[in-house]
Amino acid sequence: MSIGSLSIFYYADLRPDVRIYIKNTIDKLGTYDAVHIRHSDYKTDYKSFLSEVADLSSDKIALCTDSCEVQRYAKETFSDRFICVNEIPDVGGKTLHGNKELDRYKTNLAALTDLFVLGAAKKLYTTYIDSGYDKSKGRRQSGFSKLAIELNKRPKLIERILNGE
Repeated sequence: MSIGSLSIFYYADLRPDVRIYIKNTIDKLGTYDAVHIRHSDYKTDYKSFLSEVADLSSDKIALCTDSCEVQRYAKETFSDRFICVNEIPDVGGKTLHGNKELDRYKTNLAALTDLFVLGAAKKLYTTYIDSGYDKSKGRRQSGFSKLAIELNKRPKLIERILNGE
């Protein structure tokens, strides 16, 4: 990933209501690890991944995903181990972005909140996606995961943005 995607956060500000909402969400979580699982248009082996993360992490784990299926499985299988930051609607496996049936403001707020929750985590775990490409060339992460990883490396940037500086 190029630093270009991350550069927007050096130049753009969040609206005060958005910034406060995200900051409050992170503050309520306290100390936590986080997981990002993309499982709509791209597919992952999320069941194995969640089991592995549950064994690795000693803290509470914030679950950020674009999949109602993943949230349901995490709640049913791990009870309170994973905290769902945003409730994902059941859209039948369609993507959240570009879905005209969803409220754009709520969807964008949820995505930004997920991004900053992932970025502010003590430890960040992300899945690799299966998009039908030649796996011998290596595994890929979603662009959202890559952006979260880069943001996670920059806690001072997160602090600046969420404090409105």
